[in-house]
Order: sequence, then C-alpha cells, then structure tokens
Amino acid sequence: MVKWMQSVVPISNFGFFQIALMEVNTARGWSHPPLWRGHDDASWLVTPGIFREPGFDEGDEGSMLATFIGRGCMRLARHPPVRDRVAWIHLAQHYGLPTRLLDWSLSPLVALYFAVQDETLHHKDGCVWGLYPYALNLLQVQTNAVLAATNRRVKPLIDAAFDSEASKPEAKVIATMAAETDFRMYVQQSAYTIHSTAESLNDPEPLTDGNGPAPMMYKFIIPAASKEAMKAWLRVAGISRASLFPDLTNLTNDMKERTASDRLRGVDSSNTVQRDLFFDVTDQ
Repeated sequence: MVKWMQSVVPISNFGFFQIALMEVNTARGWSHPPLWRGHDDASWLVTPGIFREPGFDEGDEGSMLATFIGRGCMRLARHPPVRDRVAWIHLAQHYGLPTRLLDWSLSPLVALYFAVQDETLHHKDGCVWGLYPYALNLLQVQTNAVLAATNRRVKPLIDAAFDSEASKPEAKVIATMAAETDFRMYVQQSAYTIHSTAESLNDPEPLTDGNGPAPMMYKFIIPAASKEAMKAWLRVAGISRASLFPDLTNLTNDMKERTASDRLRGVDSSNTVQRDLFFDVTDQ
C-alpha cells in the first residue's frame, strides 16, 4: 500500500483558513481542486468505517448491505433499483452504515462544519483534511481523473463489499464521484474514496506523487479553543446541521441547539430579525 505525503497547517481563525485554502489550491492549480473531510478529533484515522469502527470487520459488510437494501426500500419514497449496488452502497455510507467508502466533500466549508460540529468534543483539536483526488488516482489506477463510481476500475471494489467470497481486489484507494441518489448528498457536495485496504490514508511515512514536492494530502488543525467561534461563523455563512441534513428531525435539533446557545449568550431568540420578518403570525 502506498504512503501519503502530508503537510500539516494550524488554523486558529477563519481568516487563516481562507488564506490556507488559497495557498493549497495555488500549489496544485485551480483546475484540480482537492476533496475535503472534517474530523472532530484530529487524532482520528482517515480510514473507512468497516475497517475502523470497533465490533465490525470486512466480513460483516455484505450482510449489512443486504439487510440495508431489504429494509431500506420501504423507508424511501424513491429508492434505487435493488440490484444497483453503486447507488445502495453510497446511500448506506451516507446514512452511517460502516462500509469501505469514506465520505468527502467538494466544499471545504462543509468539511469545516464536520470538524467543529460536536460540542462534546470541543475540548479536542479538530482537523480538516484536503486530498488531491487526481494525484491519488494517477498513482493508484494511472488515470488523471476522478472516476465515476460505475467505472470498470471501481467495480471490483464495489463487488467485494457485497460478496465476501468474491475475488479480493488489489489493495487500492480510488477517488470517485457520488451517485447522488439522496438530497443530502447534493447539499453536502459529496464525493468518496473507496478502499480495498484497511491502511489509513494518514500514514506518517511520506511519498511524493511523481508530480513534484507538493503533498497529496493537507491537514488543517482546528485548535479546540477556536472551534466555537468557527462554528458560529459557519452559521452566519449558512452552514449548519439544518442546511446539511435537510429533514425535519435535523431542523428541530438545529433549532433547539440554536435557541439554547442564544439563551446562554443572553439573546432573546423569540425576537430575532428572522422571526420578525418571516414567522411572526401575531398580526394575522
């Protein structure tokens, strides 16, 4: 398995984050932007859930996917065809089933949200990972492109997820675009890497990608002391749980969190400009 060259950049406020993003994109050229992933805890491995989460191993993946498909159809107003493995594994991953996929986003702000979202982990440094998918795929499958999940070079890795008795594919990690079968994937600007190996992408041993000294991965450290301010800024920018998970459950959870936060800061959320403009029905 390859090892990944990394560059670690500390980020103490949003202004520094903007500057770092500009520098990272300039290093590679704007025509090949990175994929982004946020971690609430900077020590977490960049490894798919089926290889990372305790209590699961690769042999559980196929049976869990089969159960997810069998029971998921009735829970979706519009669901993919039962035999559409690509669509179903993307759905399963996005809704939290441990698979060999790893979620990324085309948006660094979405990734930043996932690095600061969990207030129970605000005592720990978080991080945002940037990965150059073109460089990854050039190294892994000799293709200077982000592949569709239906591509023939991706298919053996997908098939292995559903059938533990299938021929084990060569150890690879491939960057793919999402099969957008759910609105959440659309708003989160989802992309994925698919892994046929348990080795983590954030292995400390470096390797250049053949295109010069620029790293293939960047790690932006979000200090614990900066998380609350970063999360507040993201809300101002329109990035919140309600916007990234557009369903009623997450809308109400977001409203409760916002109201509780306002109360702690001494703000009367019942008299906000937003409520006065859009939701005041007292004069009806």
